[in-house]
Amino acid sequence: MQQALAPDPATIRQHLAQTYAIQPNSIEQINRGNDPRAAIYHVQTNEQQYFLKLKAGSIYQAGVLLPRYLKDRGVAAVVAPVDTRTQQLWGHCQQFHSVLYPYIEGTTGMDQGMSALQWRSFGQQLRRIHTMQVRAPLRHMLQREQFRPPWLPTVQAIHKSINTWPIGDSYSAELIDFWRVKSVEISYLIKRICTLGHELRANAGDFGLSHGDIHTANIVLDQIQQINIVDWDYPMFAPKERDLRFVVGSVIGVPVQQHEEQWFFEGYGQPTIDYKALAYYRYERVIQDLGDYAQRILLRRDAPQAFKQAALQSLRSRFLAGNIIESAYQADRAR
Repeated sequence: MQQALAPDPATIRQHLAQTYAIQPNSIEQINRGNDPRAAIYHVQTNEQQYFLKLKAGSIYQAGVLLPRYLKDRGVAAVVAPVDTRTQQLWGHCQQFHSVLYPYIEGTTGMDQGMSALQWRSFGQQLRRIHTMQVRAPLRHMLQREQFRPPWLPTVQAIHKSINTWPIGDSYSAELIDFWRVKSVEISYLIKRICTLGHELRANAGDFGLSHGDIHTANIVLDQIQQINIVDWDYPMFAPKERDLRFVVGSVIGVPVQQHEEQWFFEGYGQPTIDYKALAYYRYERVIQDLGDYAQRILLRRDAPQAFKQAALQSLRSRFLAGNIIESAYQADRAR
């Protein structure tokens, strides 16, 4: 999130006192995460540390309620929100929704790497999540996978107009040139995910719970090296492959090695992998990245240059050997 959009520290301090009855000693913004609508903070009081997320616009309420539901039912690795003074799980700070979590002192599995014990624990905890029965009313609040990628219309619109797109700054010019070079491949990616989505919709069965973004950057290893699962923005009922794409041959962030995958399944069990679903979710991630990063460059005219430069580098990297597009092709061939 651009710094200018975030509330000032005094406003945040007042909000925390009124909504959560805590008096911060310090509020430090954290430059982490990939959501341009969210700002996150490390909050310290005399007694405790917290992780504060402020999100502009609406929030997916099930994504806040579900971690508490899971935590209350014994899924120990889940990091759940803290209650407000009125026993709610979110509040309002100006035009933002606020959600407060315990702060986990430690490092991510992506940054540190994970031991065999931690991979097995990850597998055990994810299996519990995938098989958890959810009762009403939360069950009815959770979305169900429709195999219609939310970023696909954006990518289709940009792809259709790329040859006549007006050039703004140097980053948009470079992105337009690169997109034109990759035009045939992008056309194939669009066509392939539409085909797979149609096939999966036609044969959809019963789904379990899915975290949706459970790569190792969203696993925090605390000071006693236990795993903690964070970032519950996009849970839904979906095939298990929506989460397993971050394990089975994953190259998102730091590639998952074969022995790490083996450790994970020693905890999770040995499921039958639906490679059609796995390929779909790999392509979905590609489409999400293309749409998100292109939008940041082409449509966010007020965005800082460093913001656009990072988006351009990230978009270009998706086409490199060994990156996620190649992993999508591999899963597609395996199906």
